[in-house]
Amino acid sequence: MALRSLPPLGWLPQPLRTPAYKGPGSNSWADAHAARTADEAAENHQKQAKSPAATARNEALKWFPQDYVDEVSPPGRDSPEAWLIDTPDGAAIDKADPEGAVMTITDGETIDFVTCEDLGTANLHLAPDGHSLDRPEPAGAEQCCITGDFDALGDSLDGLVKWMRENDYDPGVYEIAFYTWSNSIPLRFDAASRAFTAAGKAN
Repeated sequence: MALRSLPPLGWLPQPLRTPAYKGPGSNSWADAHAARTADEAAENHQKQAKSPAATARNEALKWFPQDYVDEVSPPGRDSPEAWLIDTPDGAAIDKADPEGAVMTITDGETIDFVTCEDLGTANLHLAPDGHSLDRPEPAGAEQCCITGDFDALGDSLDGLVKWMRENDYDPGVYEIAFYTWSNSIPLRFDAASRAFTAAGKAN
């Protein structure tokens, strides 16, 4: 069940799904990153769990159960384990929103997760004859959007600006959020250790 209202602190929407949808990004993004594997992400997750010193990049990386990700998603958490809660029926994935239901899981069950790395914001100055950004576009950003504007999404700043012009956005200053969604990361739940481990390659 996906959260349909905006979370109170920030939001990083995903592009609308189409019949050709292949992952949490656009079609071109999915094609360009089809080689990314869940093993790599899961191994990084396990390394982070062993290291008490999180890097700035790790602090910006949030995890989501894939079933909870929609055009607008609930706030992410620092690790897959951060979604675990105890219920009378055993371990479960916490609900996506207060009105939702928890996702009961069993030992050995595989749950698909995705990550989103928040790469910060910048101010876009849109003029009739051009545009500029008040800081360099973040390296590694694979998606961007106008903060608070559900429809304004792009795979790059230039792509977003092109879309804005095609949709008659007025000249002015717009706050742009930059971020990167991962492919699907299947992780296997181990009840004894209350931890997730790699379960195979990304979809």
